[in-house]
Amino acid sequence: MTKNIITLPLIPFMKFMKTRLYALLIITALAATCACNEDIDIKTFRDDNLSLDYNGYDFEGVGVILADYNANTIELINIIPGIYDLTIKNAKLSPNSASAIYSNEGRTITVTGNIQGDRMDAAIDLEMKNSLTGEWTLQPYGENLSGISIEVEKEDGVINYQDKSLTIEEYEQEFSSLGSMVSMVLGDLYFKQNGFLQAYYTGDLENPEMVLSPEGAVSYYISGSTAYLFPHLNLEIPGSDLFNTKAFNIYSIIEDGIPLTLDSETDSKATLTLEYDLLSTLLPLAQPIVESIDATGNDALALAKQMISDHLDAILQCSSYRISLHIVRK
Repeated sequence: MTKNIITLPLIPFMKFMKTRLYALLIITALAATCACNEDIDIKTFRDDNLSLDYNGYDFEGVGVILADYNANTIELINIIPGIYDLTIKNAKLSPNSASAIYSNEGRTITVTGNIQGDRMDAAIDLEMKNSLTGEWTLQPYGENLSGISIEVEKEDGVINYQDKSLTIEEYEQEFSSLGSMVSMVLGDLYFKQNGFLQAYYTGDLENPEMVLSPEGAVSYYISGSTAYLFPHLNLEIPGSDLFNTKAFNIYSIIEDGIPLTLDSETDSKATLTLEYDLLSTLLPLAQPIVESIDATGNDALALAKQMISDHLDAILQCSSYRISLHIVRK
């Protein structure tokens, strides 16, 4: 009987406590879920909280990455040349990792990231898919077409060049002779699969030993019949004191890139053309740069400086002009 006296009063108490326990568990679970969603709905990584490996180059504190855990997207802001704000769908996101792949007809972009609290260590790899990928060189001078050519328009059809008055056809032929000089300072071009453009060049015509421009100096992207070049303006030139420091930043670019009309005649021949709209802005800026070149004691550089200056004077007389670079695949 003692057993019944002790046990029976506990039954309603136990039921009461069990109900309270279930309610407490439910409230705790809901609170945890709400807290989790509040913290992890969208995470923003930037500045010191973002370390970025871009095609093998390390960048700290540049660009912005947003991870949206509700929409399963990764947003790249001011990171991909030609796409200021890129949202990649179907991302795989967890509290500790993020990954996504974006692909179109021009390139594939792969994003991976390790997350530790509010910091992301991210890697972005590009793979280009276009007709320019590979190694190219200028069309050899002396064939039917030089490595560089110009088309101009002028109402009276007369262009004053040096001490001569030339027809448009005569001047365009005179300009094509620059092809031999251009080939002396500009060597092979490498449109790399990772989206970087490199070139062999020299700044010394008397000792024209070619050096390869640093990878990361220029990016490129092809869209339809236009090639866009993105110069990374604060990239230091090899040999400067700052080159081996973190001095170059892939995000300091001309926002929309430099557009060149692309004409791929065959798989082994292509033409890149700077149109008038852009040239009319750039060429006047080139004059003071050319004038500032110190060619003292360098006869070859002095000749080149004078020739370029004369051509700038002639071109700026015209109402319209376009300059083309003709390249062949190696």
